[in-house]
Amino acid sequence: MNDFGWKLLKMNDFDFGWKLLKLNDFAEMCLK
Repeated sequence: MNDFGWKLLKMNDFDFGWKLLKLNDFAEMCLK
């Protein structure tokens, strides 16, 4: 997880932040 993801998780819309975080983790996996 990165700082951007954590900032989103701390926002009021937790579910939205979590979805973006998972999407970001998936993207990083694909780019490796």
